[in-house]
Amino acid sequence: MALSDSQKLDYLFKKLFGYSRTASTVNTTAESIASPAFLRGDNVWVEASQIPTASPAALANIVSAWSSSSGTAVACTAATANTLASNAGIYQAYTTGKIDWIPPEFNTGYAVSVYIDSVNAADPASTGQRLFPDGTGGAGEWVFDYQSGTLNFITNTLPVTSPVFTSSKVVYVVGYTYIGVKGVQNISAGGGATGPTGATGATGAQGTTGAQGTTGTQGTNGSQGTTGTQGTTGTQGTTGATGDTGSVSFDYLFSTNTANTNPTSGYLKYNNATASSATVIYISKYDSFSTDLSSFLSTIDDSTSTVKGHVRVSLKGNNSNFAIFTIDSVAANAEYYGIAVS
Repeated sequence: MALSDSQKLDYLFKKLFGYSRTASTVNTTAESIASPAFLRGDNVWVEASQIPTASPAALANIVSAWSSSSGTAVACTAATANTLASNAGIYQAYTTGKIDWIPPEFNTGYAVSVYIDSVNAADPASTGQRLFPDGTGGAGEWVFDYQSGTLNFITNTLPVTSPVFTSSKVVYVVGYTYIGVKGVQNISAGGGATGPTGATGATGAQGTTGAQGTTGTQGTNGSQGTTGTQGTTGTQGTTGATGDTGSVSFDYLFSTNTANTNPTSGYLKYNNATASSATVIYISKYDSFSTDLSSFLSTIDDSTSTVKGHVRVSLKGNNSNFAIFTIDSVAANAEYYGIAVS
């Protein structure tokens, strides 16, 4: 015998609160078997904290915007071969072909908008008809699965009259998706990086001039006097001390990821798993103490010299474990810098 609707509802309700259903006669909080919702580690949004929450916005390597005004609204395709005969062949479920849509819990502005318009419409929000979640005139109610990117119209309520929704129309979805790093396996820690080598110290002061030798004695009058003796040479002044080599250090965590992406606040990483083969160091503009180093990192590239400086990366607490590079150039991104090294 199949489960009744009430049994299904009882099972889902208890699952929502972290319990496994044993009987419909047992209250939810009285169930004795815990059954928390399953969370796959490989689907964890590692960079979710960087999603803008003040207002919805695209962010390089973190958030993609699917906007009607920019012509990137997502045209959906039918997700099932079953149609409703009374609705001119219009499907109940549509897929966006994209996953990880950002839900409105980050900001209500992230809630998706749904439109119907002609095929290849450039701006459905302007030329099409918007479908609200609660429908129009008792038809067209829908729900959206943000994780799978699936749009579901409630059974027998597809909008075929107002607004007109025929098989020649296309469903469009506007919103934002998360494209940042995923998976707990990408959360790592490592030693902080030594800052680039500072400028050479100033030249030591010039030694003092030696003392003037004494004047020779004057010869006697009459016959030519003898030439006075040459005064002794003054002593050589001492050489000034050599100025110290300038340097500055910052504390960072190390990421083993090698992609050209934001390593996240407080992290740096190489573009190669082998340090001796690395040609680019990706470094967050924030060190592990959340200090913004943008001004310092941008200054490095201002040098007109072929060699911009040097950077030494060492393991904190063990300076004998290090790698040193020559800085060739510096490229600034929104939240991190790419330092080309050799």
